[in-house]
Amino acid sequence: AAETTMGPMHTASQLQLVRGLVDSAVGSGARVIPGGTRGSALPGHFLPPTVVADGEPGMDLVEQEQFGAALPIVAYDDLDATVAQVNAGDFGLGA
Repeated sequence: AAETTMGPMHTASQLQLVRGLVDSAVGSGARVIPGGTRGSALPGHFLPPTVVADGEPGMDLVEQEQFGAALPIVAYDDLDATVAQVNAGDFGLGA
């Protein structure tokens, strides 16, 4: 559609993986800001861009590369400790 600015994921299993990560984060206390639902009019494996607030280190959504349209937001108070924590993860170089 002409109004589409972000396309679908490549497979149904990738969509399920990302939805599962979002659901798990919400089950652990995070909350979804508008988005995160799949409208019935959307074709393909589409997840609207989804912002997940109140993420915590250790949540799969925060720790894993999910290759989807879900962005976890993690608050911090100590920049040095946060940089060290991010760099200690498997994907620290990407951070």
